[in-house]
Amino acid sequence: MERTVRKPRNMAMTLASVLLCLVLGSSYLVAGMLAKYTSGDSEDDSSRVAKFSFFVSDVGDSHIVDLRGIEKPGDELTYSFSVNSNSEVSVSYDITLMVNGSMPLTATVNTATPLSVSVPGNDTGAEATRESAGTFTTNPGGGNDYTLTVNWPADQNDLEFASGGSAAEVRLVVTGMQID
Repeated sequence: MERTVRKPRNMAMTLASVLLCLVLGSSYLVAGMLAKYTSGDSEDDSSRVAKFSFFVSDVGDSHIVDLRGIEKPGDELTYSFSVNSNSEVSVSYDITLMVNGSMPLTATVNTATPLSVSVPGNDTGAEATRESAGTFTTNPGGGNDYTLTVNWPADQNDLEFASGGSAAEVRLVVTGMQID
């Protein structure tokens, strides 16, 4: 009787191969089952920032008030302007009035409580601010009209101002702020 010699098989490698095939097969089956219960969905959403549109416009053709029309005591100039808002948020604004120069001028803006600044004419400037001069709610299209009046008081008629070399500057600043 003759004996046949068998080659030893690597039992561990065979077992690992069988287990790998079983894992791959079961993964394929589980993936197919999970795909049945998976669904897709998409959303589209957008947002934007509320519009802040605040502007000052003048009634005349120019943003410059020509003070050359004030030549002697008693002379007066007026300048009309409007403060407007097309904002979708609430807005408040401040009005600042500054006068500089060597002419004795008084400048006044007709706010609810008039905002007035006077310079005695000795090259010292003066400034006044009306905080919260006005407020706009969220309704766009609101506006307030104002008049700036600049005059040389009639009682300021000293000889020192008669030279014609006097100069003056009136600055009007309107600052808008969003109310949180």
